[in-house]
Amino acid sequence: MCIVYPASLGLQEGLMQIVTKGLVAMIDSMGLFTDGKIFMSLWFWLFVAIAIGVGVLTVIWLKIVYTRYEVTTGLPIEYGTLQAFSYLAGIFFFGEYKTMDQPWMWASGFSGLAIIICGVGVSSLTRLPWQSALVVPFPA
Repeated sequence: MCIVYPASLGLQEGLMQIVTKGLVAMIDSMGLFTDGKIFMSLWFWLFVAIAIGVGVLTVIWLKIVYTRYEVTTGLPIEYGTLQAFSYLAGIFFFGEYKTMDQPWMWASGFSGLAIIICGVGVSSLTRLPWQSALVVPFPA
């Protein structure tokens, strides 16, 4: 369970990034500063409501996660999940796969993603694999 709470916080922050990018893209495409027709769009107000809701829930969830876990335990899992989500969201939601026309681009992207996921896995362990189970106290 030590991975679920911080990872869900990272996913929630990733959702906020997607909503924010969607809002900025809408404002850019509909011309907020030219005629103001964006304020008549239902999608704009839906995204604003989602952004407000997710923003408030993120603050509440931050309090819950870091009350239960130390920062040194939760933060690497949260940020690793956020970075993995951001990479995959860029490829799937925002069409960045269209510009990845060379095989080395795919290889470097997914190898970085694999390193991030391995880092999340290692940071969620209670004891590192090379540490011995026997703890010898320091002499007094």
